[in-house]
Amino acid sequence: MKTTRRPSYRELLANSAQPTGVAWGVFSASPQRGTLNFITPERIADAAKCIQSGRVFNLNWEITHPSPGLFNRKACKHNFPDDPAFTGDSLDQFDLHGSSHWEAASHVHHSERGHYLGLKKITRPEANPIGIDQYARHGIVGRGVLVDIARHLKKQGRRLSPISRDPITLADLKAALSTQNTVLQEGDILLCRTGWLTDWRTIPEFRHDVARNPQIPGLSGAAKMAEFLWDAGIAAIASDNPTVEVYPFESDADNLHHRLLVNLGMPLGKMFDLDLLAAACNDERRYEFFFSSAPLNVPGGTGSPANALAIR
Repeated sequence: MKTTRRPSYRELLANSAQPTGVAWGVFSASPQRGTLNFITPERIADAAKCIQSGRVFNLNWEITHPSPGLFNRKACKHNFPDDPAFTGDSLDQFDLHGSSHWEAASHVHHSERGHYLGLKKITRPEANPIGIDQYARHGIVGRGVLVDIARHLKKQGRRLSPISRDPITLADLKAALSTQNTVLQEGDILLCRTGWLTDWRTIPEFRHDVARNPQIPGLSGAAKMAEFLWDAGIAAIASDNPTVEVYPFESDADNLHHRLLVNLGMPLGKMFDLDLLAAACNDERRYEFFFSSAPLNVPGGTGSPANALAIR
């Protein structure tokens, strides 16, 4: 299948006409969609071949989790009023960045580069051309690939400490992919299982500890991690932890949020529920699947529940 003609990451770094490492001029037809442009109709049709058993895996954590909320976000409350005429319900404190969610390119602003595409600080949804509605328009659909980093590290006798700044290096990521015999393709939606959500489920005291002191293991935010993801043609990346990368960030000036969202326009997904999918992938030794996600069509929004499914 044809790959998208694009500069390598090193060529992006060397392009003196643009800020260092940005891909703002690469996607001329639909620049607002960023790396989702790697997903073509051809690739979506080909991804359907990943469906063999028809088993469907819900990748969405309960909308009321995590509770307590993280990063000063309030936990979502589900109201179920008692009305004799009908049964209706509503959500209070519904944060678009709570539970399993995608972040739009507009979620992050760099002090010098601004937003993705070099846009100045966006302060109003009606003035946001790179909102979550750009993802909602066509969804995020294609070949999904799971990399089970937690399971790989466990076999190596290593465990990511649940409240720590343990980094997952590029070498760790590549080794996990190699152990699975997984070869990435352009247009892939990459799902990274760190084991964070498993810890949240199984260690009750962890929930309050991490809310008070958010130290989170995750991918290294180094430039070589962004280089690997860009050169592999990854369309979007999601994780089972709240930040994808290690938190607090390894660098406030340049981290994976800046390198992916601001520089490349690559969507970040967070707190995806990957445990059951990971178990099935491990049992069958097959880590690819058809992936479908329908973000909410919130004009100018910076995030949305994932509404994500993996179909095997």
